[in-house]
Amino acid sequence: MKKSTDILLRFILVVSILGAIFFYYYGKFITNRKVIVKSNVVKLPEYPVKKKIKKEIKKDNNTQLIQTKKNIKKYNIFINGYPLLSVVNDIKNFLEKNNIKYNIEKREKLAEFKRVFLGPYNKKISMIKDENKLKKIGIEPLRIRLRGSYFLHCGSYLFNEKANELKEKLQKNGFSNIVVFKFKKKIPVYDIRIENLNENNFKIVKDYLDSKNINFNVTE
Repeated sequence: MKKSTDILLRFILVVSILGAIFFYYYGKFITNRKVIVKSNVVKLPEYPVKKKIKKEIKKDNNTQLIQTKKNIKKYNIFINGYPLLSVVNDIKNFLEKNNIKYNIEKREKLAEFKRVFLGPYNKKISMIKDENKLKKIGIEPLRIRLRGSYFLHCGSYLFNEKANELKEKLQKNGFSNIVVFKFKKKIPVYDIRIENLNENNFKIVKDYLDSKNINFNVTE
């Protein structure tokens, strides 16, 4: 009886100790446990997209004008002191036909002419023979008496090229008694100004003047 009681008490003591240990660690576990609270999903607003702003580069008027002048070439054509009115009128008609602006000024100029003669002839019969030869090659001479002698006037020219052409023609046809007299007189001449031409119009005018063998000056 005594032995049974002693065993029971020991069992109760062990159970008490184990129970105390269990509740001690269980209570500690409960105290340190983190509580997780669930909540509804919250959507954050979208991050705003940055718009690219184009920077406008302001150019002042002077800069634009300088760039325009650099990119676009302008040409000026000058014809100074042209003496033939018929050719001037042809140029004028050509420019108006192509809608090209121009300016023409008339003035007087002291010009030097070259007069081509055959002679002198001391005998009239010799002059008549040469006169007939000239007519056969298409030249209509004029009889002129100078200083007691006769000459045949074959042509009078302002341009050296024309006078030289006549001299060569006479030489080829057997004439050797060629004389050139020079004299000066005032004649009307024409200054033609064609300004602010673009490249296309410049080429049109240049080609036309070249085809007419007209001398001109060009500036940009």
